[in-house]
Amino acid sequence: MILDLKSIKPIHIVYLAICMIVIGLCLVMTDDKEGLNILTQDSGIAQITVVDLSQPHKKSNNRLYLGMGVIGLGLLLGARNLTIKNLDTNTIADLTPKELEILDLIQKGSTNKDIAQQLHISLSTVKTHINNIYRKSQVSSRAELLSKMQ
Repeated sequence: MILDLKSIKPIHIVYLAICMIVIGLCLVMTDDKEGLNILTQDSGIAQITVVDLSQPHKKSNNRLYLGMGVIGLGLLLGARNLTIKNLDTNTIADLTPKELEILDLIQKGSTNKDIAQQLHISLSTVKTHINNIYRKSQVSSRAELLSKMQ
């Protein structure tokens, strides 16, 4: 079975990338008897974890390399699909998942009609979402929005 990333919604690819990063971190952070030396300090407000990589490790090198590889793949996948750059983080947090999908498609050069067809929604709904994105991003046109994103 071949996985076609174009058929998956961009926000789901970002979720997949986050999951890959978490799995990679779990692989890197797990400790076996002769593996990584991990020290965790919990202050009640925050938790700090330190991984001692100063000692050579025999058994956990494969796990470490695998974990770092999975993290790298997750970062690549996420960076490829999360291309919203210069919008204020509060603006991005205010956008709904559907608005984020539409914003991603706008950045990829899709027209309103293309967006409606890809997301299986009406053209009127696309325009409503785009107007909400403009309002939340404090812009008044697609060109201004794209300029702000770059």
